[in-house]
Amino acid sequence: MTKIIKILLALFLLGYSQSSFTQEWIRLYGVGQKGSPSSVINDYDDGFLISGVVNLNKYIWIIKTDINGNIIWNKRFGNGVYNCWGRNVEKTNDGGSIICGGWQKNNLFWDSYIIKLNTCGEIEWCNTLDTPDIYDFGYKVLPTPEGDFVLMSYFVNENPPSNTSLFKFNSSGNLIWHQYYPLDSVYYQDEISDFLVDTDGYLVTSSRYAPDSGTFWPKVMRSYFMKTDTAGIKQWDLIYGLNNHYYTMPWTTIKSSSG
Repeated sequence: MTKIIKILLALFLLGYSQSSFTQEWIRLYGVGQKGSPSSVINDYDDGFLISGVVNLNKYIWIIKTDINGNIIWNKRFGNGVYNCWGRNVEKTNDGGSIICGGWQKNNLFWDSYIIKLNTCGEIEWCNTLDTPDIYDFGYKVLPTPEGDFVLMSYFVNENPPSNTSLFKFNSSGNLIWHQYYPLDSVYYQDEISDFLVDTDGYLVTSSRYAPDSGTFWPKVMRSYFMKTDTAGIKQWDLIYGLNNHYYTMPWTTIKSSSG
C-alpha cells in the first residue's frame, strides 16, 4: 500500500476503525472546517501536495506536507463569498505548482480557473475563463515540455453538444487556444476523466453514451479515447465496446514503457 493510498484513506475513510487496516501513519486535516480533498501528488521532497476545498466550498485549499504528512504550509484562496473548488494540483517545471478547478459567482454558472504557485505556495498569476451562460469547470491541468500549460475542462455546450474542451496557456497564463470537441450524432453526453501530455500531443480519456455498431438505440456508457496534436486538433479517436456490448467508464490512463 503506497503512501498516497494511505493518505487518501486518512482523508476519506476515517469512519473505519484504525485496527481494520495497516498504516505507517494517519493524518487528519481541517477538523471541524468542512474540508474535502480532490487530488494528492508526491512532491520533490517525498512529501505531498493536496488540493481541495474548505469551509463549505468557499475556499480553495492547498496543503504542503513533509514525508510524514506533517503540514509545512497551507494556503487558502477565495473571498469567503463565492463558491470555489481546487480540483487538481500538479508540479511545474520550475519547482512550483499549478492548480485548476472552478468558481461560481452568485450561484450562477461555474467558470474554470488556473492558478500558478511558486515553491512556497504564493500566487504568481491566475486566469479565470469567463464564459457567461456556459457551465465550465477545470478538471485537470498539466505542464507541457515547452513550459506551457494545458487544461482539460468541462465546457457544456448544447449546439453542437459536447462537454469536452482543451485550453492551452503560455507560461504567463495567457490563453493560446481553445479546442472544443462536438459529439458525433450517434453519441450522447460525454464525461471527461483524464488526459496525458505526450511529446506529439495530448490523449484525452473520457466516456460517452454510444449504441452498438450498426444501431442507433439503446445507448450505453462506454470508454472513449481521443488523441490530438500539440495544437489540440483531433488526430484519431476510438470507443471501446461497440461490438461486444461492454458497459465501461474509465478513470485514468497511464502510458506504458513501450509507448
